Amino acid sequence: MKLTMLALFAFAVAPLAASSAVHARDLSPAPMLAQADVKVGGTFNMSMDYIDTVDGTGTDYSKQWNVSSNSSNITFNVSEDLGNGMKGIAHLAEYFRLDNLKDTTGANNRMTDGNAYVGLSSDTLGTVMLGSHDTPAKLNGRSVDLFNNQLGDSRNMGVNNTRATNVVAYTSPTFFGVSAMVAGITNADNDDHDVVGDTEAMAVLVKYSGGPVTAGLARDAYNNALETTNTNVTVGVKVGPAKIVALYQMDENLAVADDERTIMGLGASASFGSHTVKAQWYQATDTT
Repeated sequence: MKLTMLALFAFAVAPLAASSAVHARDLSPAPMLAQADVKVGGTFNMSMDYIDTVDGTGTDYSKQWNVSSNSSNITFNVSEDLGNGMKGIAHLAEYFRLDNLKDTTGANNRMTDGNAYVGLSSDTLGTVMLGSHDTPAKLNGRSVDLFNNQLGDSRNMGVNNTRATNVVAYTSPTFFGVSAMVAGITNADNDDHDVVGDTEAMAVLVKYSGGPVTAGLARDAYNNALETTNTNVTVGVKVGPAKIVALYQMDENLAVADDERTIMGLGASASFGSHTVKAQWYQATDTT
């Protein structure tokens, strides 16, 4: 089965999306955090969307208007200098829906959890984190999504969207444009992200950024009964105000053995002052 998504955006329709960012600001520190830097930030990202499609389940969304919250969120970031180039860090993100306060069962649908972790960070040694965090394959896929948290989001086509719990992760410093992230996931409940049951996982991401070129290779490998894997490759090239990006993803052993999904995506954008014109195309093919 093939699913195809084409997303387009021109600056002429930008007024339809009411979006404003909450600028980070320092909070008055409590006495026990006298040396810590605490910042609050986030995004209120509302839009009015026109939908005319049929999704992969056959649900008809023909000619409908919808108000979307587009992953509006609030974030808390803490940093404390520990000396010798080391600092303690903490992060908490919460996503909220201004468009729909309850789900179809009537349950509260306002808030959902984002990344949440504590860690140690050094410019020369890298960063260690403990908590809940996006997996390396998700981070790699999001890096080339030109419609991140918007109607044309590549996650609508199945691009990796796993935020795992019980994560121990290490991110290296950048050497000659290359950096890496390694994550161990213990007893991660990822039922909502095409992974069967409670499981453990190992994941890795290698990135390159040099001049106008970026590239990434990531793999999430789950130690479940099916040995599910998510692997993706991304490339980006920037030429002046224009940017071209591409993604290839292969998911194996999703719901049953030998169940596979292949996803390909292309995108391009061009900036003109404060305006941007962009488009992206994604196609997903499922085989069993």
